Amino acid sequence: MIAKLKTFRKQRQALRLLRDQQTNEVMYGGGARGGKSWIGNAWILMAAISMPDSAWLVAREELTKLKDTTLLTYFKVANALGAKGEYTYNASSHTATFLNGSVVFFREIKWIPSDPEFDRLGSYDLTGAFIDEAQQIHPKAISVLRGRFSLLSGEIGEDGLPIWRTVPKMLFTCNPAKNWIYTDFYKPSVENRLAPHKAFVVSLATDNPFVSEDYLTNLRRSDKVTVARLLDGNFEYDDDPTVLVGFDAIANLLL
Repeated sequence: MIAKLKTFRKQRQALRLLRDQQTNEVMYGGGARGGKSWIGNAWILMAAISMPDSAWLVAREELTKLKDTTLLTYFKVANALGAKGEYTYNASSHTATFLNGSVVFFREIKWIPSDPEFDRLGSYDLTGAFIDEAQQIHPKAISVLRGRFSLLSGEIGEDGLPIWRTVPKMLFTCNPAKNWIYTDFYKPSVENRLAPHKAFVVSLATDNPFVSEDYLTNLRRSDKVTVARLLDGNFEYDDDPTVLVGFDAIANLLL
């Protein structure tokens, strides 16, 4: 039996979006210690267990970073859920295979000159994907992945209907950056024009009840740009701290 996972409000909001039949893409985070990797791995694990024979991708820009951070969190979440016995992990292929036939691929999706079109992603038939630290990912990779969600229903049950059905799902986690996550998610959210198949859940360290005050105090001692980005979730930062722009508009996303 899978244990109930401790989550906080912003994480539960993201999970509801990831489980509905309307939302295809969820951006989550916007700062440090907002529970990003934890909720991403929790969603992947619970979905893989509840949807037999489904296929999932967990990715970061570089494999080393994935193994040192995201994958370690995956194992921690699996232990917290009591799900360690539900799968076997092959460290050579970086793949988790579940007892019910589901599979999770842990992959690097870095842009490389020899594969500028990300053709290496073209062979996957996926149910969903969790892209950790999405601000580091080339937008071409995201575009290619959008065409890989073809495994969207389970086997036919006794009633003649699939035992499960979903829509394509991608969860992105991020810290503030002035790239595609800004133009595709942050700016449209602030301006109330985000496409209905997308959602942006802002979750900061101050939203996370499991973050210690000591951590917050230490982060506040960082330089102004770091504090603006990682603590305050300010996407309107500038590398020159003398021209930092206010971020009152983000307040609407924090509700």
